Amino acid sequence: MPRAAETEQDFAAVLTEISAPEEGLLPHLVQSLITTWVTWGEHRRQAGLDEGPADQLMKTTSSLSNHAQQITQIRNQAARHTRQPPLPERASRLQPPRPLRLRDGGSPDS
Repeated sequence: MPRAAETEQDFAAVLTEISAPEEGLLPHLVQSLITTWVTWGEHRRQAGLDEGPADQLMKTTSSLSNHAQQITQIRNQAARHTRQPPLPERASRLQPPRPLRLRDGGSPDS
C-alpha cells in the first residue's frame, strides 16, 4: 500500500508520478485510450457496427486528458511551493555583503 503524502514535496512527487508528461500514469493511460479508440472505432466502422461506444470512449478520453492537464497544473503549483522556504525563513538566512577590500588591505572608503 502506498504511503500517504505528508509534505508539499511528497504531494508534488506523487502528482509527478501520476501526471508527468511522457512518463506519468495519466499520459500513458490517455495515450493508450486514444490508440484503442482509433483502432476500435475503425474496426467498428469497417464491420458496419454502431460507432457510438467508440465515440463515447473518445469523449471520455478527451475529458480525462483535460483533467490530466489540470492535475499537471496542480502538481506544478505544489512543486513551486517546495522550492523556496517562506520569506521570513529565507530572510534570516541572508547574510550582509562583505565589505570590499583593496589589495593593500584598506577599504574603498579610506
